[in-house]
Amino acid sequence: VGDAGVVDQHVDPPEPLDDGRREPGHGRLVAHVADRGERHAVDRLAVERGALMAGLAGDGVMLSVEADAARLAAALAHHTEVSIAAYNTPDSVVLSGERAAVQAVCAELGVSGKALRVSHAFHSDQMEPMLDPFEAVLSRVPLAPPRLPLISGLSGARAGEELATASYWRRQVREPVRFHSAVRAAHREGCSVFLEV
Repeated sequence: VGDAGVVDQHVDPPEPLDDGRREPGHGRLVAHVADRGERHAVDRLAVERGALMAGLAGDGVMLSVEADAARLAAALAHHTEVSIAAYNTPDSVVLSGERAAVQAVCAELGVSGKALRVSHAFHSDQMEPMLDPFEAVLSRVPLAPPRLPLISGLSGARAGEELATASYWRRQVREPVRFHSAVRAAHREGCSVFLEV
């Protein structure tokens, strides 16, 4: 699907990628923009985020679908329990939401997809119950703007001061990942080699 941001190839990861932990990439990026002197706050954030995720319903599905993104978005006007979780390309998106509703959208449009191996329907309305408490937790973590170039998967453009706000990371939980736009923006910035972790 893509991460919370597409990072320039010169950015060092916040910790070794082979350390055996399974902290989601989104949490790792939050840790990367948090104040380096506040590691205990970052560790607490990871624990509290995990607890909030564990309290969510796990009966949703995420489905990678090869279909026109604009056509899918129009169809979703009648299926509010289904969201576009990611725009991977103009003709490849990820649908997320309640299982039966996602299947109904696919049947209506005559498309099929590949189910992603996930624990929850991320970037869908099933994330709503954790948004307020997650933003409250984030408001206690000292965040800082990125010191190196970073392309946001939320906006699909160069990120800046907004990464230092709790509201940005709240939106990142719920809104779609604009992976295609982010990669194109990174390419315009001069990046020519991309590594998906």
